[in-house]
Amino acid sequence: MFGQRLRQLRKERGLSLRELSEHLDLSFSTLGYYEREERQPDLDTLDKIASFFDVRHDYLLGHSDIKTFDEYVLNNDFDFIKEQFQELDKENRKYITDSIDSVYLLLMANRKDPNALKIISKFFYLLHLWDVEMRKQNTDFEDLISSFSFYKAQFDYLLNGLLCLRHTGNMPNPRNAFFMKPIDDSFWDTEK
Repeated sequence: MFGQRLRQLRKERGLSLRELSEHLDLSFSTLGYYEREERQPDLDTLDKIASFFDVRHDYLLGHSDIKTFDEYVLNNDFDFIKEQFQELDKENRKYITDSIDSVYLLLMANRKDPNALKIISKFFYLLHLWDVEMRKQNTDFEDLISSFSFYKAQFDYLLNGLLCLRHTGNMPNPRNAFFMKPIDDSFWDTEK
């Protein structure tokens, strides 16, 4: 199965065996042996191949049809949500369904805009952090107010960024006085 998966991934990338051997710094003949299932890679080589194609080891070895770690997490999260959903009363099920539907519609409307998806992702992550902060036990009221003010400023910054993106078609300039200071200077970096 490993050889079939390797060949499939290589062809999806439009690479010849020789080109792949150059990218992976492996011999052409070794990759040929792998694809023909005549040899199996050691763990370091398997890791190198999985990293190059951004797939999970289990997928490469044929133990799973889930290619990426992101897909794996998404599937596990959906399974957990479905399981927990069954335990909720009718009213809470409606709230969960409405929330998931709203997130789905928002993401689908922006699925081809990586900048908008980045802002939306940061917004939900920030919402999660705020929720964790608000749930802390024995938190002093003044600390809660300070924390609330901090998160409110960050939410405003994100919403202003989305507004700017919609209005101008460009990511906001963090040095623009219209925007509040983000959490840190790397807030808009594409790697986050």
